[in-house]
Amino acid sequence: MDRSKTGYQKLNNIMQKTIDSSISKNPIKTPCFILFISSSCAPCKIVKKRLESISKQFDDVTIYVIDIHKYPDIVQHYDVRSIPNCLTLDETGKTLRREIGQKPVAIYESMLSALSIKSITASKRLLGF
Repeated sequence: MDRSKTGYQKLNNIMQKTIDSSISKNPIKTPCFILFISSSCAPCKIVKKRLESISKQFDDVTIYVIDIHKYPDIVQHYDVRSIPNCLTLDETGKTLRREIGQKPVAIYESMLSALSIKSITASKRLLGF
């Protein structure tokens, strides 16, 4: 399966250069989903797998996976105190929702759906807008 055109590749850890430019030095300017993990955390691995399984449905949503040990400045900036920790941010960088711990896949779907242009467009169609 060619995963290059799905949201799957967004689940890879971001390179330092990208982190520095998109999060550390400048606030995020587009809505996004951030998952804070540790490579030694079993629940984090489960959450990451759950995201991998649903990410192709939300390929229009930017998903960041950040290792807390590699990027402590970002962890501090977003006040992450336990993992796994998922955030959704609006285009101004304001936290829309935070979920801490391992949750059912439906929780992650609802978080991603709230950011997805496809989901928003489909909802408007159903409502007659």
